[in-house]
Amino acid sequence: MQTEHTHDVTFAGELLLRPRFPLQGEWVAKPRSPSSAVSKAPGGESVQAAQSIHRRTSGMTIDREKPVDRSVIERIVGAAQAAPNHRKTRPLRVAVLQGDARLAFGAAVAAVMEANGEDANKAEKARGKYGRAPVVLAVASARGETGLETSENGYAVAAGIQNMLLMIEAFGLTALWSSPVKGAEAEMNAFCGFPEAATMIGLVYLGHGTRGTPPRDRPAPEVNWLG
Repeated sequence: MQTEHTHDVTFAGELLLRPRFPLQGEWVAKPRSPSSAVSKAPGGESVQAAQSIHRRTSGMTIDREKPVDRSVIERIVGAAQAAPNHRKTRPLRVAVLQGDARLAFGAAVAAVMEANGEDANKAEKARGKYGRAPVVLAVASARGETGLETSENGYAVAAGIQNMLLMIEAFGLTALWSSPVKGAEAEMNAFCGFPEAATMIGLVYLGHGTRGTPPRDRPAPEVNWLG
């Protein structure tokens, strides 16, 4: 299996040179029907961003075989770099798992689980679960020079994942952000070509949805208004 490292993004199974991450003015997404709950801001201005935020939901009803265009993946990953990042450390690390790389990744995770004495059924489930979507984005955060910087790097990457999810929503695709298997971080980092000390923040399953995801009612946040 060949891997390609470009802009801290690893594309498994291909060998090309430098993908570009156009962030502005180069594409026009066709969003799904906006929610009736959010349509206009005070003063009558349209708030498409708010519509996308409130409409976004997680889902795993994904077509396993239908591919996602590489240029779309690049734009999704590029959106993560627009997240807030204190001191501009650029901690985002992404591996794009496609084709056989997804199952090879699952086999590596399952082997660790078996070696750690995990339940055999859970290990077997992990072996095949990364094949449930045509694309899996493994997302990690680079270690900082201090404990505080490492924490801030993690916050930046988590915010970046939300940016990716919103971009996925804008493209009309379906995604699920999943937490990594505990105890397998070293093996996952090695497989993805990440630094040994990187922190795996999550795995994003990505693809074309096979059915619509109904809107979800979310409770109002708990807010303390002071002053």
